[in-house]
Amino acid sequence: MSLEYEAYEEFATRRMRAVADAARQSWPDLARVAIMHRIGTLVVSEVAVVVAVSSPHRDTAFEAAKFCIDTVKVSVPLWKKERWSGGHEWTDCSHEGIASTQRVDEGEPEGKTRPGPDSSFT
Repeated sequence: MSLEYEAYEEFATRRMRAVADAARQSWPDLARVAIMHRIGTLVVSEVAVVVAVSSPHRDTAFEAAKFCIDTVKVSVPLWKKERWSGGHEWTDCSHEGIASTQRVDEGEPEGKTRPGPDSSFT
């Protein structure tokens, strides 16, 4: 079993910066915000996404980190290919149940769409 992540890196990076900026606006006392999502093939147990937030206040850091991870999952254009012994499937990385008000939208780049089941990457 493995997971393969694909992204339009330039746009995904812009979106992650927008998420960090939105967190800083909501919690002005944040010191540092770091967001990273791996791309490529990972073993199922490997870490795919990291969010680190520092603040003088613990509750603020936890709230901001939760906002960041939830918003990344619904607003950053990432695709995941899940491989298992019986086949594979491409999915987007968004999660149902996360409020759409947490989206950070900058508009979709022209010509960039989610890969279909017959898509291949180099």
